[in-house]
Amino acid sequence: MSLLGNHLPKSQGALVFVTMMMTVCFPTAFGYDSLMMSSLNALPMYKDYFGINDATSNLNTASMWIGQIVSTFSVQYLADTFGRRTCSISGMIIVTIGIILQSAAQNVAMFVVARIILGFGFGIGAVAVSVLISEITPLKWRSVSTGLFFTNFLLGALIASAVTYGSMDINSTWCWRLPSIIQIVPLALSFFFVLFAPESPRYLISKGRIDEASEILAIVEDAEPTSAAVTTIVAKCADETADKRSHFAIWGEMFATRTGKRRMISIAILSCAVEFGGSSVCSYYQSLLLGQAGITETKQKLQVGMVSTIWCLVWSVTGSLMFDRLGRKPMAMGSLLGMSVSFFIMGGLMKAYDDGANISAYGTVALMFIFQMFYSFTYTPIDFVYAPEIWSTKHRAAGVAWYSFVNDSLGLIATFTLSIAMTNMGYKYYFLNAGFNLIFLPFMYYYWVETKGTKLEDVEELFEAAPYGGFGNKFFTPTEIESVEINSEDKFVAEEKC
Repeated sequence: MSLLGNHLPKSQGALVFVTMMMTVCFPTAFGYDSLMMSSLNALPMYKDYFGINDATSNLNTASMWIGQIVSTFSVQYLADTFGRRTCSISGMIIVTIGIILQSAAQNVAMFVVARIILGFGFGIGAVAVSVLISEITPLKWRSVSTGLFFTNFLLGALIASAVTYGSMDINSTWCWRLPSIIQIVPLALSFFFVLFAPESPRYLISKGRIDEASEILAIVEDAEPTSAAVTTIVAKCADETADKRSHFAIWGEMFATRTGKRRMISIAILSCAVEFGGSSVCSYYQSLLLGQAGITETKQKLQVGMVSTIWCLVWSVTGSLMFDRLGRKPMAMGSLLGMSVSFFIMGGLMKAYDDGANISAYGTVALMFIFQMFYSFTYTPIDFVYAPEIWSTKHRAAGVAWYSFVNDSLGLIATFTLSIAMTNMGYKYYFLNAGFNLIFLPFMYYYWVETKGTKLEDVEELFEAAPYGGFGNKFFTPTEIESVEINSEDKFVAEEKC
């Protein structure tokens, strides 16, 4: 008799459908918030109602990052204690409370508190949902599913840009309250599909619920619960999680070992590229960038925002499909180089415009689109591909929480300072940002380990064997198959090790 509820998927195809819908819905709600704030910063009614200046604009926009940073101190404990699925649902409930308060905000203080609550819920949900997806998705779909996780951030951004474009002519506070309320739609859909998702079998194994975990793994692997494929995963996960140390001890372990330090550094490099690479310039402060390029009309800014979001979405989906073909590391380094070259040229065009040259503003816009192509191809989808898959089962939730903490901390700094730096430095800021990006290339080459095609249960062995520098992981061959003699006639069969 099955131990799983009747509402849970009973086939691999149904499970992939549920995980893909989770991949679509939650990031859509998250991404909706990003471009909604960028678009609201261009609405005169919103700015007049809250008395927006540089300081309050940064505070309203960046306050969500504060909530996300705070969430990282609790999400690992919640995910490892109550389960990835329960933690995901909790995060969505908290986000709902934040949306209600934000939509009803009467002053800056209420708006900021609402966004801190939003950030706290999104921080918990982003870690829990991404870890859950990575742990219940079959290997052949994993990089696509986790790659599309943050790619659908752009789907939410596209919806937000369309909604705010449609509401900008409303001559009341509903021009910004309505976009805020609509954010709850993708969140409700996300909640619905998480209810139909099974709990992570890796979490169930850590709690001794082996039979339930085996049933879920049988669906993931499209095999019988007693098959070698399932029992191998159960045995490896049980070994990894056998040491019942405190959650604080787990954090200490992550910093103590050579492979742990390498993972921490790799995650920090990824966070720097994601947050300081220039994405905030082309998203949260796209309106300011366009103004510096000579585009000042609100309607034009919103139109460019919608087109650029579609452009980014197309390249992000393309990148999600290429991780298992090109590899994580080559894509990350190639895109970072392209981003730097784009910013160098963009800075040169802005300097020429400032010096009075007869240059169309759309030359700078074209460079913005080229930058977004490079960024979206790798750094949008890789956000929650690389972070979950480089950690063992015992450390995965803590590792993704660490990535979230570093990423959110750098995002907070970037969001608070970028508009001031862009305003005061003008074209020089783009030269600085481009040069800063190039610094990460040698560190990425030296520390990163290629994880293309590697099972989650083999990642610990992969990092133990990985040399520093180089591309690919051909140096690593997991010992999953051995030959065993079965009779006196010297016949052999291949059998999976358990």
